[in-house]
Amino acid sequence: MITTAGGFIPPDPAVTPCEEEAQWLARIAAPNPESAYQVIQASKPDAMAFAQTDSPLGLASWIVEKFRAWTTPADDGGPPFALDDLLANVMFYWLNGPAAPMWLYGYLSQSVIRPGLRIPVPAGFLLCADDLMAPVPRSVLERAYDVRYYAVHATGGHFLAQEAPHIFVAELTAFFRPFREG
Repeated sequence: MITTAGGFIPPDPAVTPCEEEAQWLARIAAPNPESAYQVIQASKPDAMAFAQTDSPLGLASWIVEKFRAWTTPADDGGPPFALDDLLANVMFYWLNGPAAPMWLYGYLSQSVIRPGLRIPVPAGFLLCADDLMAPVPRSVLERAYDVRYYAVHATGGHFLAQEAPHIFVAELTAFFRPFREG
């Protein structure tokens, strides 16, 4: 979810985007109905939290719809998760109170990595074709981060660790391997 839309990396007016960056900027500037939840949760977090806290069915429908929309569909068109896994996820929200994760969207809507600022901590990025936003070009990330690992998968969505754990674990291991060996 590293994007300019979420306020993470704003376009640097001093840098002329290459063709790949220009295409990416055009893709993320296009209307995306799947990003409306970010606006709602960033601007009206209490309204969403109250509605979701009032009804376990309301919370379940909100979360399960996101799992369906933000993943690579299974052969039958549904999410690639077992119903028990989806219900367990809903229970994590229900037991802790849906308001708890809402703060994130308000914070992210105001968070910006200023042009020229570099985060020196080694960073790895695993991006998926079916995530909410188009994968950020490595060149954009390298302006702000010490990118040590970068991978874009043709499959997988927003919930890759649950959707395709074998890919997630392999990529996470590949990122950390040089730190263990060195």
